[in-house]
Amino acid sequence: IRAGADVNTILDDCSVLEAAAGGGHLKIVERLLSEKADFARPISSRGKTCLHLAAAGGHLKIVERLLMAAEEINSFGTHDKGGIALLAAAKRGHLKILERLLAAQAVHHIPAHRMIGETALQGAAAHGHLETVKKPLAAGADFGYQETISSALEVAVEGGHLEIVER
Repeated sequence: IRAGADVNTILDDCSVLEAAAGGGHLKIVERLLSEKADFARPISSRGKTCLHLAAAGGHLKIVERLLMAAEEINSFGTHDKGGIALLAAAKRGHLKILERLLAAQAVHHIPAHRMIGETALQGAAAHGHLETVKKPLAAGADFGYQETISSALEVAVEGGHLEIVER
């Protein structure tokens, strides 16, 4: 950075900030943000944001730091409203990240991305994460909702997750 590197460099459709966030490198994320790296750049062609990559990797401190930088979750893309990050956390059973994103007003009831067509509740149910299923339900998610894929109930049945089906 001192030598003049561009902190918003994109390599292989991934910014250096996205690489640091996804890799769990908190100090690098903080340094890039201090240099005004663009945390809210449009979603890459792969459908990923810095917040999504940090959530998918289970990097709670980075998720919190990105949320602090953004001040509001809608800064991560007006069409997404945190849904992609929420889905990533739910699918992987990252309960604390899911709770933090819900506290930041991540939208749980719409599909994370129209191409994915899957909500956080559906992702958690499909992967058998009971505790992660409970959070979107408590926030008002509909267990029977479906838009383009099966409902959370259907994917829980298909995955053989009895404890979620009984929920």
